[in-house]
Order: sequence, then C-alpha cells, then structure tokens
Amino acid sequence: MTTVTFGNSLKSLGEYAFHGCTGIKELKLPDNLNSYGYCAFADCSNLEKINYPVSLVSGADNAFQDDTKLTEITVPEGVKTLAPGAFQNASCLKKITLPAGLIKIGNAAFQGCSGLTEISIPDSVTEIGEYAFHGCTGIKKLIDYLKKTL
Repeated sequence: MTTVTFGNSLKSLGEYAFHGCTGIKELKLPDNLNSYGYCAFADCSNLEKINYPVSLVSGADNAFQDDTKLTEITVPEGVKTLAPGAFQNASCLKKITLPAGLIKIGNAAFQGCSGLTEISIPDSVTEIGEYAFHGCTGIKKLIDYLKKTL
C-alpha cells in the first residue's frame, strides 16, 4: 500500500489508526475530516506527502511524530492550533506553511525537525509552547524573525 485515499464521508479517525504503517507514502485526507486521534499517523516512516484537511481546526497530539520522510506541509486557513508534538522528529521536514489565523503552536510541535530550514510565523500567533522548535538546527529564517522581535 503506497497511497491511502479516504472517502468524503469520513469525519474522524481514532487514536493510532495508522500508527507504524511503514508502507504508506501518501495520505489523501478528505476535506470533511474533523478530527484524528493521538498518534494517528505517527511512525509512518515512509510517509512523504499529506494534504491537511481544510475542515480540521486542530489535530491531536503527536499525529505525525517520527514521520521521517515527510518534507513539506501546508496547514490550511482555519486551523487555529498546532497540537503538541504534531510533527515531532519529522527530521526531513524542510518547509511548513502556517495559516494567517494560527494562534498557538503547541509544545514540541516541531521538536527534532532538524531538516526544517524555512518557516514563517504569522503575526496572529500569540503562544509558542515549550520546546516547540527544540533541535531544529537548520532553521535560519525563524532565528532572524526572533532577533527582530526581541
């Protein structure tokens, strides 16, 4: 199994639903998906591509943790919170695009994303959790952003 496509009627996925499914390379989540559970897609070590559902306001903790081949993600408008550990240890993640209305980046959301080089934090963000970017040694643009705001 390399691509998993869900029907539009799917509204929710439970905890650990696809945890450790190493054969998945691409997830095509339906725009109607409202929620997914803790570690729903964690440890999918060959996952390279996902589409973030537009109806999702926030995802569960550690949903994409240790997805080490994921390289880029665009979080759609409408998402207000990135859950704790959302992309923790996704070491190949290079670029993430965050929506203008994002308010909170949860604890350890990007911890260990050593490949992350480009991120723009919207002005709407009022809270960045503990260890949110811990171990993100490749980030240069965020560091410049922080220097300007300190």
